[in-house]
Amino acid sequence: MKTMLQTVLLATVAMAFPLAADAAAKKPAAVAKPKTEAAPAAPVAPPTPAPAALAKAPRLLDRQVTLAELGFTEGLSFNGFSGQRDLFFPVPDGVPVSGLRLEGVLDSAIPGPIRAAAQIAIDGRPRWSGVLGTAAVPLALDVARTGQGQDYVRVGFTYGAAWTDDRCADQRLPGGYVTLAPETALHYSYDPASITSLRAAMAVLPRHVRIALSAAPLSRDHYEAALVLAAELGRQGHKVSFLRLPASLPAEPEQAPAEIIIAPAAELAALKGDGSGTARLLRNGRFPLVVLTDGANAQTALYLASDWRALAGGAQVTPRASQPAVKPDPDAIAFTRLGLGQGVQEVVDRGEWQLRLDYAMVPKGKRPAALRVELAPGAAMTSQPQLAHIFVNDLLLRSVTLDGGAQARALTVPLPDGLLGRSNAIRVVLQRQPVAGNCKDAPLASPAQLLPGSAVELVADKADPADFYALGSAFAEGLMVVVPQAALADPANSLALAVKALNGLSPSSQGLQVVLDEGKAPTRPFLLLPGSKLPAGIDLPVAMEEGFVKVVDRQKRLLLDVSGTPGLLVAQLATAGGQPGLVLQSGGSGPIPVPAALALDKGNVAFADASGLLMSLDTLRERAVRVEVGEASAWADWVDRFRILLVAGVWVALTAAVAGIAARWYRSRSKPKA
Repeated sequence: MKTMLQTVLLATVAMAFPLAADAAAKKPAAVAKPKTEAAPAAPVAPPTPAPAALAKAPRLLDRQVTLAELGFTEGLSFNGFSGQRDLFFPVPDGVPVSGLRLEGVLDSAIPGPIRAAAQIAIDGRPRWSGVLGTAAVPLALDVARTGQGQDYVRVGFTYGAAWTDDRCADQRLPGGYVTLAPETALHYSYDPASITSLRAAMAVLPRHVRIALSAAPLSRDHYEAALVLAAELGRQGHKVSFLRLPASLPAEPEQAPAEIIIAPAAELAALKGDGSGTARLLRNGRFPLVVLTDGANAQTALYLASDWRALAGGAQVTPRASQPAVKPDPDAIAFTRLGLGQGVQEVVDRGEWQLRLDYAMVPKGKRPAALRVELAPGAAMTSQPQLAHIFVNDLLLRSVTLDGGAQARALTVPLPDGLLGRSNAIRVVLQRQPVAGNCKDAPLASPAQLLPGSAVELVADKADPADFYALGSAFAEGLMVVVPQAALADPANSLALAVKALNGLSPSSQGLQVVLDEGKAPTRPFLLLPGSKLPAGIDLPVAMEEGFVKVVDRQKRLLLDVSGTPGLLVAQLATAGGQPGLVLQSGGSGPIPVPAALALDKGNVAFADASGLLMSLDTLRERAVRVEVGEASAWADWVDRFRILLVAGVWVALTAAVAGIAARWYRSRSKPKA
């Protein structure tokens, strides 16, 4: 049985094998399977980004405006028991900005018995408040721009202090102080691609502006445009430097070659942009550039640097005239032009208004004669009279008691001869007696205001300038800048020197004219640059010949005779052709020295080198400040002049009156009785 079963199975296998072999021959060979491992996954598509993210993220440019650049080079300080000040940080109008942020440091020193705090408001909204002590407090505040059409961010700083509850203010004890550091800055960023107009390009200029000049010699018009534009930007707080335009510009630079270019159109082929105006907005890669090209002159520069540029909403413009829209008062300089602002302060015990008078603001043929101070002291918490003090250049000119409570007072303060200079500090101080006693109530501040009618009064003055600073009045209606022909081929140094010399002396570039040196007598007030010929008949106290420097006084006595002074620059007041002016000369054969700063003030001779002003002197007269103490009125002056005679007259009159009374009494007693 078992044998039969095995036989049947073998027969079945033998019959099936040929059929399987035949099928295998007809069927295509199977593909060998790979080793067991995960099959490669199909690439997963990333999430679809938002449309804005599809474009390349813009590379932003950063800008900052520091407190020092606003004129507070030592920071903003308060002491005593209260203080308040508004600061206005400029931001470009019409340009989308991001990352607006106020960063800085509050430095304070508050004695132990005093409690003090400060508050910072941005555009009228309180954003920070903190208690002050003896440690520096860092500030970092995000700023939300509240309104369009506003080209500034208003930062309000308020300070207040109080003694402990059981002690009152004592004038014998100094209070604490708080200082907002000068490096405090408003930071912001912008996309250079958003700059599509000349107006926007001028609005986003950094504090340090680079002006690239043509590689070829400049024309007189382009030299004049460069000087006017640099001088105007300097008056607006920018620091300007000059460089030469390179022969070739990269298509996609990592840094802009300059912010402003002054060159013929033939040198601008590498820049992108269209237009035929004398001023154009062109691009070097992603950087916008303001370009003054064929046909540009002083009027082009004045337009771009004046309030008229608000109309420059396109990428090109051709100005043919640009004059100021508003003429200032020729008889007074309002305090509102000196930085008064609204003039309102919240005062507990002391309020102070700080103003700055630059002599360059004085119109031609005028001089400052007096201060007209209109002060509304406001109501105080006590019946004690308030005190007002007026300082000019730290000289106390008037101190008065303000009787009559909160009534506004008008004070006229004469300005002494010899007191004023190039830049003059005016301070008006208001003092109140704070509440004393048991200190049940906290000191309450009340407003006081220096009224906008306050002004510097001017009088006629036809005399020639006797000091450097007085050239500001002479230059008020324009001047000639005499330039040697060689300066057009290498203009950077002479332009930088001219800008530094005019800074603080010339109030405006209106009427500025560049004249190529011909040795002729000037027909207007002038600035003579080194290398120019001296006009015939000009008399200078300092002579520079072949490396020698000789200085003489008014009597022609020799004050100095020296050689071996390389890199020396001499500035002198001079008169030529009946016109006042400034003569700049340099000794030696080297390049013209360009001082880091050239703040010409008092005197008629000054020496400088590359480091700055070395010394200044007056070779014509002795200097003194004459201060007249007394009421600023005619009758007060008359009484002061004849006070001895008046005293004698009053004494004689009283003696005569007493003698007459005595004689009448004696006669009445001697008369016989009826």
